[in-house]
Amino acid sequence: MTPGGGHVGRSVRRVEDARLLRGAGRFVDDVDRPGQLWLRVVRAPSAHAELRAIDTAAARELPGVHAVVTAADLDPVPHIPVRLQTSDAPLDDHLQPVLATGEVRYVGEPVAAVVADDAYLAEDAAERVTCELEPLDVVLDARDAALLTLERGYGDAGAAFARAAHVVEVEVEVGRHSGVPLETRGLVADYDEALDRLTIWGATKVPHFNRRVLARLLGMEERRIALRTTDAGGGFGVRGEFYPEDFLVPYLARRLRRPVKWIEDRAEHLVATNHSRQQRRRLEGAFAADGVLLGLRDTLWHDNGAYARTHGVVVPELTLSMLPGPYRVPAYEGRAHVALTNKTPCGTYRGPGR
Repeated sequence: MTPGGGHVGRSVRRVEDARLLRGAGRFVDDVDRPGQLWLRVVRAPSAHAELRAIDTAAARELPGVHAVVTAADLDPVPHIPVRLQTSDAPLDDHLQPVLATGEVRYVGEPVAAVVADDAYLAEDAAERVTCELEPLDVVLDARDAALLTLERGYGDAGAAFARAAHVVEVEVEVGRHSGVPLETRGLVADYDEALDRLTIWGATKVPHFNRRVLARLLGMEERRIALRTTDAGGGFGVRGEFYPEDFLVPYLARRLRRPVKWIEDRAEHLVATNHSRQQRRRLEGAFAADGVLLGLRDTLWHDNGAYARTHGVVVPELTLSMLPGPYRVPAYEGRAHVALTNKTPCGTYRGPGR
């Protein structure tokens, strides 16, 4: 224990449990605003297809539907910027639009948003939106679609392998997976026209970045947007980044001059929220005759999904950076081939890259 009775070495009682155990937590789905409407996202059913047309007429005809928005209603269509720009990798041409334009590139990509009086009506209306799709070839293997190559290392790995008595090689892979919080994502946005002020509940991870991006995309002063905290039923790195819904909900609240609420369902979460990890790797170790490790080589193929989202390419960069770990490895050479495929885009998830 530290001098003076600090917390180091002591069992410190948690302070948040009692409120949550009594059911007094306030999660985003507990937030309701007077006169609020509900949003439902129409998602692509195809992994890769030309988006020739979107028919919204049947949805618009339903009583209680207030808006049906496609990319054609947005000029220009906003693209979500990279937050973790850690390299000079050319990513601007691969950012995700908030609604699909021209093509759909993964199952679950947003193609339209419907706003209605209640959640059930919004879902019914969304099911009436139909897309005319022309199938295109699907890329599923990162080895077939390299976007860029990252390199990291130190020392002379070539010399280490040249003088090695033994070289050990292994190929391994990590499957695609994601965080599955008890509470899915959600947003509530309320626009005050008199004050030109937008209040949003539901951001859980990087509120300052999200507010800055949203202000730019909406053409508002940043100081006129307030992000209010709520409890969060799990984050795991996949929640709280800037997703298409983080634009669509406040955009429509401002456009309709009504509060708008969106709560992601579990099926949406599995195809819309960031995936992570999918990598194939070929690892080589150079050893002296007595077993001393002389050097490492790592070549990996990282499946980043259909777009570069807010995380950029930080996951494969961290994979390369952390392979030697805490050990005395005299030489290391790492190369990551980052690919875009027709899958849900990737991001960080609990210790990204490890």
